Amino acid sequence: MRKTPMYRGKAPHNDGWRRICDFSRDGIKWVLHFKHQAHDHDWLTFKLRADGRAPKKANYWFSWHTSGRYAHQKDLIHLRTHRPDLAQTIAAVVSAFDLA
Repeated sequence: MRKTPMYRGKAPHNDGWRRICDFSRDGIKWVLHFKHQAHDHDWLTFKLRADGRAPKKANYWFSWHTSGRYAHQKDLIHLRTHRPDLAQTIAAVVSAFDLA
């Protein structure tokens, strides 16, 4: 049987990024970061990363508008497909957190 590949989460460069929460799912510690986009303060870029190693994928990127719209959903689709509990947690945090 083939081993599942493991990947390491990478913290974003400290260029306006804010760490907003940490939590664990399935024995993996996750960290969520965000920053406002330069062109429009209502658009935010998020990075979800494993704090250590995770199977299959350890870094997820997506954008979100304060009106509730998501963009750059490729990673969100992967997250919803392979880690649905984590995706639900992220959706709840993003929609409830004061990101001003």
